[in-house]
Amino acid sequence: MEAPAEHSPEELPEMLRKRGVEVVLAYGMGPRAIQFFESYGIRVVTGAKGEVGEVVEKFVKGGLEIEKDWMLKGGFKRHEH
Repeated sequence: MEAPAEHSPEELPEMLRKRGVEVVLAYGMGPRAIQFFESYGIRVVTGAKGEVGEVVEKFVKGGLEIEKDWMLKGGFKRHEH
């Protein structure tokens, strides 16, 4: 599944919700993007780090460790919301 090359901010969350997605796991995501996902009822978990399969497995089993200071790395700015 690929997102359209050019799309409005709400298109991806809308497309994922239509496909039954309930949770997005990501290392980092901006506050505006998080708001778009949450407005479609999709829970966003940030700070997830590792191989995709491993992250998903740990999340499903309830053992995913979150890197809480991810916003301080990689050019992300901390925004409270």
